[in-house]
Amino acid sequence: MAARRGRLWAGLLLAGVGVLGLAMAAPGAWRAWSLRPPSAACRARTFDVTLAGLALRLPASPLVRVDADAGRHGGYPLADPLRLRDFCGYARPGRGARITAIRLNLDPTGPCRTARDRIAAIACPDAARWTRAALYSPTEFDHLAIGSSLGAYASFRRERAVTEVNEAPMEATRVGAFDRYPDGFWVAPAWITASGEPVAISCQPHHDGGAQTGLLDCTTTHAVGAGLQTTLDFRAPPSDVEATARRVEADLGLVLAVLAPGQGLGMTPPPPAAD
Repeated sequence: MAARRGRLWAGLLLAGVGVLGLAMAAPGAWRAWSLRPPSAACRARTFDVTLAGLALRLPASPLVRVDADAGRHGGYPLADPLRLRDFCGYARPGRGARITAIRLNLDPTGPCRTARDRIAAIACPDAARWTRAALYSPTEFDHLAIGSSLGAYASFRRERAVTEVNEAPMEATRVGAFDRYPDGFWVAPAWITASGEPVAISCQPHHDGGAQTGLLDCTTTHAVGAGLQTTLDFRAPPSDVEATARRVEADLGLVLAVLAPGQGLGMTPPPPAAD
């Protein structure tokens, strides 16, 4: 009887030690599981997503940040392996995920150094020109938070209306296809967006350490069709604003063709450049 009782206690002791060991190992195992990298299949995926009701095909590009489901799932910067893994779980194969914005980060010192995908092949060669881009539904995404009122033709019209009431009308200088205004607006009357309005760009001097560099930081916002709008940021010297705008808009058109093949998203071709 004593021997049996001893074996019972020994068994209970061993079981307790085992449970304690599992309890001590569990946090480490859970941490390792939560930090696991995305699978090769996840990294190679093209996601079926829906933006403003339009079905898109989105490569798993490290240039991309996805804002999902009106912010309820937060943002997914796909350059972050853990967030890419999370987005693979959110946008399950065969089930289109609803998103509210696709943003591109074109930092030439960041993802463009290593990205190998269709979006990077288009955008990264010009990463020194355009710095950020966003594609979104203006009714579903807080686009004002990313400064999309800048460079919108509606903003230009509002400023002109205020100026005409309170001040003398601003005189524009013709620069190629653009009328350049003293307040930083550049408007191309013959270059028409998907909403039927002229292209408008808002540019302000670029500063580095408080000093002006001679470059301009420019933003343009316009419709691209299918209820979608884009905001593009780029940097250029004043003499190169038009050429840079043409280049980044051409890049955007190619990116849109990757995301929505055959949908014809974008703008009308710009007028020929002046000789």
